[in-house]
Amino acid sequence: MTQRKYFPNEHELCTWNAVTLTTHRVVYRNQETNTSTTLLLHCLSGTEVVKREEPGLLVLAVITLVVAGLADKIALGAVAAVVLVLVYMATRKAMLVIRGDGGKIVRSVSGEAADASAAIEFADRIDRVACLVSRRPEAEPRLSNEGPSMRQ
Repeated sequence: MTQRKYFPNEHELCTWNAVTLTTHRVVYRNQETNTSTTLLLHCLSGTEVVKREEPGLLVLAVITLVVAGLADKIALGAVAAVVLVLVYMATRKAMLVIRGDGGKIVRSVSGEAADASAAIEFADRIDRVACLVSRRPEAEPRLSNEGPSMRQ
C-alpha cells in the first residue's frame, strides 16, 4: 500500500502505536489489513482512553467454586474457576479511541502502566492540537475589559 501523502503545509507532530498526529489530521495505518483511516483535526469530537473488562467472570468463578464445594466436586470447580479467571485476565484491556465526524480510530493499549500513560499523553496532544486548529476567535470567551459584553 502506498502511504498517504501529506498536504503541502502539513507536518508530522508525533506517532504512537501506528497512529500519527499531524498539523491537520490523525492518520492510522493498519499494516495487517493494508488500510488507513484519517480524521481531520477540525472535525474531531474527542478522545478517550477506556478500560474494558468483564467483572462478571470473576463473580462466576466464585459462584462456581461455592457450588462445586457444596457438590463435593471441588477439584472440578477449581479448574473451572481458574479457566474463568484466565479468560477474565485475557479479555481485560485498555483502548485509545479517537472520534470525529462519525468515524473513529481504536487502538489497543498494552497492559503496562507506561503504555497506558503514553496513550493518555498522546490523547492529550491530539486534544490540544485539535483545539488550536478548530479555535475561532468569535467563539473565544472575552474578559469583561476586552470589549463589548454579551449581556444585554
